[in-house]
Amino acid sequence: MRLAEAQDRRGLVNFPKIGVTAALREQAQSSVQNPSGRFVRTDLDYVEGVAEAGGMPVVLPPSVSVRAAEVLLDGLDGLLLSGGLHLDPGYYGEEPIPELGATIPAWDALEMAMLGLALQRGMPIFGICRGMQILNVALGGTLYQDVSSQLGADVLNHWQATPKCQSTHEVEVLDDSYLADHGSPNCRGQLIPSSRDQRPGRRPNGER
Repeated sequence: MRLAEAQDRRGLVNFPKIGVTAALREQAQSSVQNPSGRFVRTDLDYVEGVAEAGGMPVVLPPSVSVRAAEVLLDGLDGLLLSGGLHLDPGYYGEEPIPELGATIPAWDALEMAMLGLALQRGMPIFGICRGMQILNVALGGTLYQDVSSQLGADVLNHWQATPKCQSTHEVEVLDDSYLADHGSPNCRGQLIPSSRDQRPGRRPNGER
């Protein structure tokens, strides 16, 4: 279902407004269409998914000030943290390793500040990919900066070459986990796509 169709079917009254963070992308070379080599984007799947679930997606640009982000949060009912580049490991007390790749400090600072405000307010938060990782760090966890170099070549490849909509490996949901209690009964051995070479290290408060 397209975004407009979802809105038309439900109307605009009492839509929970869900902020969807957008990624800041930087290209090594500029182009005629984008001479600065920088642009803002978020996956349409995220926006349409919020609408289909009954929400009103509000895309949050990564270039606003912390004060502006606080004002934006005032009008939201929930926050979806989307994917993007790696988080600066300084946020979990580590120096970057060569395999980490690029980070964008200004974007990290804004999202961590926005996330902190959302947590203080008790706002519902859903993290995808990078979003899940910064949520883990904000709650006291750490990350493996690069899975293959830090855990060995035999670990599962988390950077798939196939399209991201294609599932490539299974995940196991533990019986005593939050997901087992609140997810679908059929999610215990689901196939999922994987396009991330970072993953949580030490989890906050021993959560699984």
